[in-house]
Amino acid sequence: MENQISLLVVDDEQIVLDSIAKHLRHEKDLSLTKALSVEEALGVMDEKKVQIILTDLMMPDIDGLEFLSMMMKKDEDILVIMITGYATINTALQAMQLGAFDYLSKPFTRDELKKVVRRAADLVNASKKNKTEEEEKTGDYGKISGNIKGIGEHSWLMRQEDGAVL
Repeated sequence: MENQISLLVVDDEQIVLDSIAKHLRHEKDLSLTKALSVEEALGVMDEKKVQIILTDLMMPDIDGLEFLSMMMKKDEDILVIMITGYATINTALQAMQLGAFDYLSKPFTRDELKKVVRRAADLVNASKKNKTEEEEKTGDYGKISGNIKGIGEHSWLMRQEDGAVL
């Protein structure tokens, strides 16, 4: 479906991928794709536009922080949600500094998963709506000036050169 939000779940454990897919199966506005490795995820991203990535922190080939850094360089509009069974304040801070949208600790509940994915999906939808409205008005992708973007009707964000968002 054209209006669906593309969600890519990356984890090196099939059971985690299947569990997340099961928990999100009733979210009709999401198009979910699963990948067992960063390499497989990059292949998926070459084939289609991904708007939200839900990725594990600890993976054998490339860790989630390195993957997050790669994604922010590739497309700064992708929302990345980190998941890990090895939660520490340090890794959570690192993930947020690198541009992660949010951070979930395993084991997480179905409600925790749905809430964070829903918030990300709502932001994607608001951004799409803003893009359409701004294109109608100015032909620009929601930019107000320079690195400031409008999100919705009454909110804006400013991305700094170091990747931080205000």
